[in-house]
Amino acid sequence: MVAVAAASVSSSRQLQQQQHRRRSSCTDDRRTAKRRASSSLLPWIVWLMVIVVVVGGGGLTTTILCWIQGCNRIIREEHSSSDIASTPTTNRTTRSHETTTTTTTTRTHDENHNNNHVEDNKDKTLVPAAAAAAAVCPVLSLSDLSDDILNPTKGSRWVVTPPHGGDLHLMCCQSTKGPFSILLHSAWAPIGVPHLLDMLSQGYWSHEIPLFRCTDACQFGLSSNTTWTKRFDKNIPDDPLWLPTGPEHRLIDGLARYPKGVLTHAGGGPNTRSNQFVLTLKPNKFMGGGSPWEVPLGEVVGRKSETVLDNFYNGYGEKGPSQSLLRNRGVTKDVKERWPLMDYIQMCEVVDSRVAS
Repeated sequence: MVAVAAASVSSSRQLQQQQHRRRSSCTDDRRTAKRRASSSLLPWIVWLMVIVVVVGGGGLTTTILCWIQGCNRIIREEHSSSDIASTPTTNRTTRSHETTTTTTTTRTHDENHNNNHVEDNKDKTLVPAAAAAAAVCPVLSLSDLSDDILNPTKGSRWVVTPPHGGDLHLMCCQSTKGPFSILLHSAWAPIGVPHLLDMLSQGYWSHEIPLFRCTDACQFGLSSNTTWTKRFDKNIPDDPLWLPTGPEHRLIDGLARYPKGVLTHAGGGPNTRSNQFVLTLKPNKFMGGGSPWEVPLGEVVGRKSETVLDNFYNGYGEKGPSQSLLRNRGVTKDVKERWPLMDYIQMCEVVDSRVAS
């Protein structure tokens, strides 16, 4: 009887061991299957990320990356859960702590990734305006201009031969209708051109400037920022007139006294030039008739520049925002709403210069 009982107990123990091994084997098989399934997703995830990078751009890419990180976290948690189910109770606290740490690390990485993405966008928007303008400027170098543009003579555009010599400065301006180039001649306006260059060097033209009075010519120069307007609201002396004055010289050999695309100061009397300018959109026979401030500073160069001038909106005419409004308040939300079609010069810079020998 004792032998039979011992054999029965031994048989029972063997049966329990076999059942335990079968349960462990099933658990291992389920865990292995999960790992294989999760691993099989990785190639698809990689291909999906590549497609998103090529087609979707940065924003969607960031979203997908975060989703992938979330999937990886879930996979890790599933693996950990499977391991926890098959490990002794004394180790479960350690496993749980590792999962929490992993989750926290992933979240921190996501936040850092998003912050880096924002910083990248900031860097893109803070690219120097000068470099951006140079990349799209119609004329980038004085060497791209022919001699008849660098040294114009009577008969092509001008009723007389403009003064020769002096420094040349190629200025590029970005506007709401596109970029345009202006060639400044210091010999034409020995006082006015250095004044304009000083405004450029000090950053005056890095702020929006409305073309607030446009008919056959556009008046501009008052900054959208009143601080800048006041800083350069000081008069400079007049330059000598070199265009013929008087009604009899409005047209000479079919040419208007002021060609299209000429830049000059605006003014209201002798020695009143400051921070306002005029750019002719069409040939103008009335300008330069004797007003001491109407001395050309330079002229627009390049066909693309002329096209930009043609596209400036002049429908408001004399009914745009007043000088006093812009001088005292700048470009406000009300100005934008009342004159939504008004164009702006967004920035100007000198892209090339040639000092007279």
